Amino acid sequence: MNKLIKLLFLIIVLLLVIGGVFYWKNQQEVADLNKELPEGVRVVKTLTGDYVVVNKIDGYSFKVLEEWEGLSKAIYKDITKTELSIGEVLQKKIIFESYLLIEGTRPLDGMELRVLKFIDDVDLNTFVEQFKEIYMPYRKTTISEFFPQIADFIVENLKGLKLSTLLQSKHGSEMVLSDQYYFFKKDSKIYIVMHFDDEFVREFIADGKW
Repeated sequence: MNKLIKLLFLIIVLLLVIGGVFYWKNQQEVADLNKELPEGVRVVKTLTGDYVVVNKIDGYSFKVLEEWEGLSKAIYKDITKTELSIGEVLQKKIIFESYLLIEGTRPLDGMELRVLKFIDDVDLNTFVEQFKEIYMPYRKTTISEFFPQIADFIVENLKGLKLSTLLQSKHGSEMVLSDQYYFFKKDSKIYIVMHFDDEFVREFIADGKW
């Protein structure tokens, strides 16, 4: 009986040691990523090996896709005076803007996320239209061989969130690989995601906590 107890105790100790080493290794892997991040924004690695971005400043968190095989870069900044120009009326309503850039370990794995907080409610469609007018100078044209074609923004519902997609870039009949803008709204905040893959963005938004 004593031998069984000692064996069980030894197994428990070994598991604790292995778990501790695994946890320490995980924390070392994300230490460099967190070095430049402000207090309240952290990249964490779970015991299952998932990378998660937790942003307590803006109140969101999301899991990084497994296919990215981790992160190589994470940059966050808050911008007291917005970098965006969205018309005089909307401009005055912006009280805070933040910017997050993350990059995976593989080429092309990465995305940008902006969060805009407003003093009162702002209609998402109005915001997107203003954004389109200022940042998308091209218009629809039949001479698609010479000008990019900018599609009207697409609106859909995604897990209770209204999602708008802007900028389908084409040159003639060929698709051009370029970032697209995705907008969604939660409470008084508007989120802008910049990426080139519809499937990724939908998974990212649907699985995140906003």
